[in-house]
Amino acid sequence: STGPARPPSFMPGWLSLVLDDAEVAVFSLVSPAGTETRFADIRGSAKLARFRIDFDGVHVRSPGWSVADAGGTLFAREPLALDVETAWSLTDGDLVAGSAHAVGDLDRLLVDAHIAKPGIARVRVELSDLADALRWRGNAEIERLDLAEWMESPPMGPLAGTLEIVMRV
Repeated sequence: STGPARPPSFMPGWLSLVLDDAEVAVFSLVSPAGTETRFADIRGSAKLARFRIDFDGVHVRSPGWSVADAGGTLFAREPLALDVETAWSLTDGDLVAGSAHAVGDLDRLLVDAHIAKPGIARVRVELSDLADALRWRGNAEIERLDLAEWMESPPMGPLAGTLEIVMRV
């Protein structure tokens, strides 16, 4: 017997680590299911303690998206929990960009995103089972979306509306 199970932790209780203005060129994260996600150009500051990682000013790129000036906390729990505020963009040209607040864990994560480019919208999504079989459900309230961002002569003017979103992978 190896003794009683211990709660998850990031560091030994007697150790904390402060990283100011750290830079990592490439980082790979492999999920328990074997899915690999690669990140590049990671910059920011963090304080690592036994049960939490507080971070600030984090910038990171991954294929097809980037995060700028993220701040928040990761909590050592089973599953991993987080509370994060960030600016984000999709595509290399920042054609789709906004800000978001995410809170929850890898079983259930609530995201409240504000889109600033190419239109104005708010997307509220609940993601579930992030580690194994990602699913998400939510709604998008589009205040203004101008198709002229993508077409020279759009068939209609700026759009507005509400969409129900469901995705199962």
